[in-house]
Amino acid sequence: VRAVNGLQDPVETLNIQMFGGFMVSRGDMVLTDASRRSRRLWLLMKYLLVYRDRRVSVNSLVEALWGEEECLYPERALQNLVYRLRLLLGGGERGEDYILQSQGAYYWNNQANCCIDMEQFERTAEMADRAYRRKEETAESLYRAAVSYYQGELLPDCGYEEWILAPRNRYKELYLRSVKRLTELLQQSQQLETVVQVCTEAARFEPYEESLYAAKIDALVDMGKIAQARTEYENISQLLYRDLGVKPSPALEKAFQRIRGGGGSVQMDVDTIERMISGNDVE
Repeated sequence: VRAVNGLQDPVETLNIQMFGGFMVSRGDMVLTDASRRSRRLWLLMKYLLVYRDRRVSVNSLVEALWGEEECLYPERALQNLVYRLRLLLGGGERGEDYILQSQGAYYWNNQANCCIDMEQFERTAEMADRAYRRKEETAESLYRAAVSYYQGELLPDCGYEEWILAPRNRYKELYLRSVKRLTELLQQSQQLETVVQVCTEAARFEPYEESLYAAKIDALVDMGKIAQARTEYENISQLLYRDLGVKPSPALEKAFQRIRGGGGSVQMDVDTIERMISGNDVE
């Protein structure tokens, strides 16, 4: 990580990645690092970014940053942390402060010159939803753009901290809704290969989301790729049973019925998969 002191351009955008991992960069310079000393500093930035629509009290920040860990002078420690983060981001030197303070609370400056993938995704998805409701042709391209911003769950390195769970689930739901509507539009225009590509990409981030596999199987059947569709069904059925201990949902069963031409017993094939996995487990 290069030092920020050499930066001279005051208009260069601060780029912030929140999906699939956390990274802060400006131009070709990466500001984030994984050192233990800076962990809490970046956690402060993550929290303010996630809740950038509000002013966050000192107590809330102290609880998020230190939790049950003892901190003798929490307000002073927080002030020092904010000061260090401001210096690292270059706010003071560049005449643009990324972290503001008012009435005992801190908040992210939404007027700052920065580009946040989380914000870009949400804004583009909302534009796509409006176009979708109005049946405008731009809906497809907007949904394509929106889903491209999502590169995995929100801040996976924050684990299952209570403060990140609700925002993470909200973005996940927005992503899956965007993918669902995009595949719907692609199916309507018979772009079946693209449906398969979109669902395959989305399954990288949401491997247990059955609706993705159902849409993919439907597209494969419509293209006449029955053997590939059957393999896809068997793979997701094994994954669900092995990892989650569950059987395929009605949506997946319906997709399987299309593979078989609407006849036959789905349960027979599920039982076969269960026996196969159980046999592997015994070995």
